[in-house]
Amino acid sequence: MPKHFEAGVVTLSCFLVPNIFGLILSLNRNRVAPYPAIQWLIGVIGVVSIIFLVYLNRSGLVQEIDPRLSYGQWGFYLLPVLFGGLMASFHFMERNAVKKRKQSAELNVGPDTRV
Repeated sequence: MPKHFEAGVVTLSCFLVPNIFGLILSLNRNRVAPYPAIQWLIGVIGVVSIIFLVYLNRSGLVQEIDPRLSYGQWGFYLLPVLFGGLMASFHFMERNAVKKRKQSAELNVGPDTRV
């Protein structure tokens, strides 16, 4: 068995899980709204990224590849901030879009002029 077989399996798994989840969301797009789908996908990618980062840190592979890449604990704080920021920005974008749709619907509601 190769020296880093476990690392390959973990890497492949961390790649496949979000991609299969995204494929399932895509195949069910007629039943899943776009906003919750992107939020779920970003959440899954964030969790898998943190799992991969923890694995790399605990296995010592980072130091074996290049000791200068040792990041200490900052990597653990950076990923949740990054993915949390993405989720927050999509939340505010969706909230503004809903607000604009409501405003335009209120403006379009007027007397019924149909004959």
